[in-house]
Amino acid sequence: MNRCVVVFVVIVTCWLGIGCRASRSAEVSDGRIVLFDRAFITREHVAEAMEFEAKLAKRYTQPAPQGQPWFEVLPGDAKVLVVAGHATSHHREGVFKSQDGGTGGLAVMLNRLAGCPLIINAYQSPRDPNYYDDSEFKRALKELIERDRPALVIDIHASSSGRPYDIDFGTIGGKSLLGQGEHLERLVACLRREGMRNFSQDYFAASRRGTVTRFVSEMGVPCVQLEFNSSWLPHPEGGPVDLVQRQRVGQALQGMMRFVEPHCDAKRFEVLRRARPTPTTAISLP
Repeated sequence: MNRCVVVFVVIVTCWLGIGCRASRSAEVSDGRIVLFDRAFITREHVAEAMEFEAKLAKRYTQPAPQGQPWFEVLPGDAKVLVVAGHATSHHREGVFKSQDGGTGGLAVMLNRLAGCPLIINAYQSPRDPNYYDDSEFKRALKELIERDRPALVIDIHASSSGRPYDIDFGTIGGKSLLGQGEHLERLVACLRREGMRNFSQDYFAASRRGTVTRFVSEMGVPCVQLEFNSSWLPHPEGGPVDLVQRQRVGQALQGMMRFVEPHCDAKRFEVLRRARPTPTTAISLP
């Protein structure tokens, strides 16, 4: 009995690992030993995410100027649609709730690097997109889904750094995946490969009516709510340099990029993998 359990665990573990990357032989024909794929997210990408978040931070609590929308739809050619409806402060039941800081920076990099279409708050939200269905944001989201029919929708959120998990997957008790559990299995494998270890499912289940996850899944498209521990998200530059958090931002971004890769234009990733990292100098450290 024990032997059967061990064999089963090994098979599942191997399958999950392969689900995130192509299998690789340890030895290449010319004698070189290659065990791992080369990283392709650079420190410049991390800095770009932090720079975007710094600019967005100035508008966290700022209403949109007269005549301008409070959210943006950024086009993309990938089949994974990204939502960041809590990227700024949002109004719910008579009060403004604080933003999920860092979600905008991560989401916009998935748009810029992987080509994931994105709907994101650009200014303070007068109506919480993850609480009310009758909003301009939800109408725009509905139009995007009906037009593009994505393979999957990812709704990005942030949790307090005091939460015990690295990330929590909100799936309405597994129902929001619409029977396509392989999406979550691959996502876990890709994030685990980049260093995440503490996973949770449905701490925030996204089950209440009004959530993006419920709204999207009821349209017949699989959706998962990602509650990243904020220690993995980009925060505006200017404060004390947190070396660990900066690395974690790169890891989170690379894990998400590996996950969406099968749904993206392969040429985008060819360009990323061909690029060489810039040299590190004493001036550029830490």
